[in-house]
Amino acid sequence: MAGVESWEFWIDTGGTFTDCLARSPDGTWHRSKVLSNSSIRGSILEVDTHSLVVELSEIYPQEFFVGFQLCFPESGKELGVIAYDASLRKLKLDEELPSGLMEGVLIVLQFNGEAPELAARVVTETPGNKLLPPSRLRMATTLGTNALLERKGAKTALCINEGLGDLLRINTQRRPDLFSAKIVRPKPMHDAVLEVKLDVSNELADTDALSEKIRELVKQGIEATAICLMHSYADGSVERKLAEFITKRGLTTVVASHECAPFIKILPRAETTLVDASLAPILDDHLDRIAFHFGAEGLSIMTSAGGMVPRSAFRAKDSLFSGPAAGVVGAVGVGARTGLHKVIGFDMGGTSTDVTRYNEALAYQFETRVGDARVMAPSLKIETVAAGGGSICQFDGERLRVGPESAGASPGPACYGTGGPLTVTDVNLLLGRMDAEQFRIPVDIRKSKARLNELAAQLGTEAGMLDGDKLLAGLLEIANENMSDAIRKISTEEGYDPSDYA
Repeated sequence: MAGVESWEFWIDTGGTFTDCLARSPDGTWHRSKVLSNSSIRGSILEVDTHSLVVELSEIYPQEFFVGFQLCFPESGKELGVIAYDASLRKLKLDEELPSGLMEGVLIVLQFNGEAPELAARVVTETPGNKLLPPSRLRMATTLGTNALLERKGAKTALCINEGLGDLLRINTQRRPDLFSAKIVRPKPMHDAVLEVKLDVSNELADTDALSEKIRELVKQGIEATAICLMHSYADGSVERKLAEFITKRGLTTVVASHECAPFIKILPRAETTLVDASLAPILDDHLDRIAFHFGAEGLSIMTSAGGMVPRSAFRAKDSLFSGPAAGVVGAVGVGARTGLHKVIGFDMGGTSTDVTRYNEALAYQFETRVGDARVMAPSLKIETVAAGGGSICQFDGERLRVGPESAGASPGPACYGTGGPLTVTDVNLLLGRMDAEQFRIPVDIRKSKARLNELAAQLGTEAGMLDGDKLLAGLLEIANENMSDAIRKISTEEGYDPSDYA
């Protein structure tokens, strides 16, 4: 258990970067920033047959990189690190290095663990083959949000009353585009449906057939089950029996609606339960690995509503605005310290920008839509747009676009040198608005210029100084307009004058 001699960490994992603020047992403050794919980048200074001397942005302690994988992005080659001499910045490797390596070549040191753990190890100077010191961790994460937007949740089955299997496909019957002649329905969140027959006494009927259906789902690779039965918000006993029945037959992640979303109206209850079940395996696995290193008793997670809860009380559905909510609470706190009680919070990250309005009280919403998913859960009222440093700049055949796709931490912007696309970060770098020397990772402006030339070729122009600058200015204007629009939505569109706010 963490005590007075423990470290304290505050860590936020975004789509691109993970930021860590820490306080040591003696009260000293520290901070670190790592890529959210748990990697550290550098470049080659000297090459030997089984070792490298590398250029890194920070000083790392003796043997820090033991157990890391050394990766060469351009070739895809990976080698294990077996020793690290901090005084020489020399990596010893488990295999012979490929031929042709030269000074300046980009290398990636990949950590086999979660980004918050890597950030904590950087701060505490703890090598990968040693335990972290006793600690308490308060964290926020957008892992669930990104998985939902990219539809990378677990394969999930919807368990519902017989005859209602197409409920989420029918949904509200609202047309996504009122005037379109060709309606394209959003694909439902679930991968399979398990219809359950109940008898007149509201008990499970035909259990043999139900067992066979469950075995078939296991064969299909279904990882999670969302149970949503009629009227279970009033009485969850049948859902409890059904959850036990399903668990005993091989589907271990089971979420029941009477526990996850105990309110009337089966459609939003089913959608919320489905989101929770789909994200639960991913988030549980992530948090369990973090708890293993930091200690479960000292782990607290930020919810979408802006509060901290212990690991045992955290649900996946409450994580969708975990990171942005932390930004809101931070902005309001900074405003209060300076006597400002009317604040517009603007939080631009690598993947998205989050905007909120505060007028002496936090604003809440009880229905949240992320991508095609609707979730009924309290959250701070936040306007999110897909415009960040990693937002991809592209020509779609008709117009220039910035976002909503993001380069993320891997491959990252073009200037990271790992084959990434042109992004807002590259635009700012090429316009001289950012100093390459101030990046905490190696960047190559030549890669940005190459991607700009490719985009200019698509547009049928030459990326000379004039055309290139005009193109860059246009891309920056699009990104800024996307972010300005988010501010308008939470201010002028709701009848509030932004000039009244800090």
